[in-house]
Amino acid sequence: MGVITNWREKYLPTGWPELAKAGGFHAVSTKIVDGASSFHPDEAARVFAKADAAGLRRHGWGWHNLRDDGEATLEAQRAAQEATRYGVDAYWVNAEKVWTGTEDAAPTANPERAMTVFVEEFRRGAPGVELIFNGYSSPFTSDGRPALTPALLARFDAFGPMNYGTKRSTPANKYRSRSARAKSAGVEFAPMHGTGRVAKNGSVWGFNSGPDGLLELVTADPPKYLAFWYGPGSEDMLAHGSSANPSLSETLQAMHA
Repeated sequence: MGVITNWREKYLPTGWPELAKAGGFHAVSTKIVDGASSFHPDEAARVFAKADAAGLRRHGWGWHNLRDDGEATLEAQRAAQEATRYGVDAYWVNAEKVWTGTEDAAPTANPERAMTVFVEEFRRGAPGVELIFNGYSSPFTSDGRPALTPALLARFDAFGPMNYGTKRSTPANKYRSRSARAKSAGVEFAPMHGTGRVAKNGSVWGFNSGPDGLLELVTADPPKYLAFWYGPGSEDMLAHGSSANPSLSETLQAMHA
């Protein structure tokens, strides 16, 4: 069930494959695509080789722009190529403000259609690879254009929303509402959470135990995958935890128990 989502190898602690396996993690997901380009292939190959040695499955993820149909086609072709190259079981699609044309990004004409093009092209190029949506989750953009609509979500195998928050209620509410949304679309639920690290300003990114913590949420409503964003500041969370949370290995062991 547990997935360690990795951006750069340098943020993984020494001995991470053995720690992850001992803690009951299922897979490591490392970045293999950026737009229509491969992403640090030598680094990805090292991460996957270490995962293999520990008996962890291979997942991959990519950052995607998808501003129009043509770009969506090119990016899907690259994603399928890299997913096939590394033999990943699952590919997580991270498309955010550039795809939706929101915040400070230039508006896009039709995010829903562009993502549909991506999904169809990826399926042609990498049949059998599980496809998980991991981007901005609103059904509509701020100016009312369709984005991740129920029909679009149903094209994926799983819904992997980013359930981040520094208040205990925030990730818990996101977990419950988005699990219901996945069920409504007929897809698996695969949320991504913070590791429970304590930031330099004292903010806690995720809550692994206690009321509305991950242990309680997962016990009541088990997901297919539970991913953790293992970026800067999370180096010690796998083995040692933080002042606010037990380690991720302890957390996963408790969930399996």
